[in-house]
Amino acid sequence: MPDNILLKFKQFCRSEELIERNDKVVVAFSGGADSVFLLILVQKLQTQLSLELTAVHINHNLRGEESENDEKFCREFCIGHGIPFFSESVDVKNFRLKKRYPSRWQPERPGILSSKRLERSLDIPK
Repeated sequence: MPDNILLKFKQFCRSEELIERNDKVVVAFSGGADSVFLLILVQKLQTQLSLELTAVHINHNLRGEESENDEKFCREFCIGHGIPFFSESVDVKNFRLKKRYPSRWQPERPGILSSKRLERSLDIPK
């Protein structure tokens, strides 16, 4: 990865006050190209800024075996890169039956990313 990309990312994080030294950083990790790249960028800053990094994958269970393969890829990627991994499985199909998708589902995502279970796994002070 070219150094200028990492430098621009670091400058952007500083200017927007997104990441500071010693932060606990949670990256929502779908396994797609964008989230893989973001996770790699944050991991490259991890040592420089003494970050505690965790990847979180939300398995929407919408595509059967493909959804399972996405979660497996994310888990194996994180294991291979030494990144703590947390996954949450949700039954989005039931949300879709009750209300229009994704409008009903979207508000639930931040709830999962700040759930008590995730807080306990990260040991986040209250």
